[in-house]
Amino acid sequence: MRNLFNGYYRPSDQQFDEIWKTGTIALDANVLLNLYRYSIDTRDRLISILKEFKSRLWLPHQAALEFHKNRLPVIFEQLDAYEKLESLLKNNKSDLEKKFADFKRHPIIRIDSLASRLEKGFDSALKNLDEHRLKHPQTDEDSILNTITELFDGRVGAPYDDERLAKIYKDGDIRYSKLKPPGYKDAQTKKDDGKFGDLIIWLQMIDYGKQTKSPLILVTDDVKEDWWLRINGKTIGPRPELISEMQKEASVDFYIYKTDQFMEYSNKFIKKSISTAALNEVRDVRRRAIFDALLNKDDYLVSGTAREQLVSGYNRLLEKKLAIEAELKGVDNVIQMGVFEEDSKDMALVIEKATDLRNQLALISAEISSVSKAISIKSDKNNYLSAWELVSDGDHKDIGRTRLAALKALLSKPNC
Repeated sequence: MRNLFNGYYRPSDQQFDEIWKTGTIALDANVLLNLYRYSIDTRDRLISILKEFKSRLWLPHQAALEFHKNRLPVIFEQLDAYEKLESLLKNNKSDLEKKFADFKRHPIIRIDSLASRLEKGFDSALKNLDEHRLKHPQTDEDSILNTITELFDGRVGAPYDDERLAKIYKDGDIRYSKLKPPGYKDAQTKKDDGKFGDLIIWLQMIDYGKQTKSPLILVTDDVKEDWWLRINGKTIGPRPELISEMQKEASVDFYIYKTDQFMEYSNKFIKKSISTAALNEVRDVRRRAIFDALLNKDDYLVSGTAREQLVSGYNRLLEKKLAIEAELKGVDNVIQMGVFEEDSKDMALVIEKATDLRNQLALISAEISSVSKAISIKSDKNNYLSAWELVSDGDHKDIGRTRLAALKALLSKPNC
């Protein structure tokens, strides 16, 4: 039975070892673009890991194309941050100086001394900002681009010709109409042929698998459901259809990792320590990219300030979920280590703690799912019933604070 439905079975430890030891490691464009968003330490750590696998790295041509198209916009996006921070510091300094005037006659507080210290602090912060700006990668001297170019020299796939692309566009519309992964989620947000980027990457990976007959790993920071199997807000693993299609078409194993997962699991094979801070930063950069995409939509029911509040709440919920998952992992490790006797009170307390954390995790996952749905409701789905069902997730009794806020935001719209 496993042979018939292999996509629905988690690979065995032996299969994972084989995939990691012999498989080709393909990178999505977003993984390379995020190198421009990481701190220097995290960026260098990821690059050092990639170098360990250099002989097995490969970049689908479409991923390489998307990287080069989006590299400069990402660089300028980061450079804009310096101007925004500089403006923020200067405006706040000016506002504080004006407000300090109200306290000039205070019998104890020496406002002039306080203002002088404040000015020195702001000047120091602005100087520090300028120093960082000078060290930031520039478009004409891009060390990250040089590193990526060297890493993937001779390891980029061939492009498809116009005839093959035309066929993909035609077949892609049929696949997307049937919600066959990957790429159909892009049909909702991208126009014209741009919606087929993920599908092209996927087909290029299948062709490469046919050619090399080696397992394939895809590292991506794309979290959409047309790559990942998600149930009740929890990501289970790659879409089973993808694993099955790769097996059917290329007869090789396939798996997907997010960047932080790839960094963490690689430690088993290359013995490079990965700090928790680096992993958290990678996750945070990915989340911020998702939030930015959510806020930039203009065709959804909730918009403006209400949308920003929902996305902010979504961010806090995800951070809380990560903290619970980390704590649960630690408790489970204690249980597996057998530190306490099986029938002892201490063991009972640890098991009770694990159960409580799992219950918390289930509740917050439902909360995340509801807020996510509230954010993604299209503007033509603006009747009372659909708003209620999507936000409350079918539970009319116990709506959490965030879900209630989402519901109020929805029902405050004129046509709800």
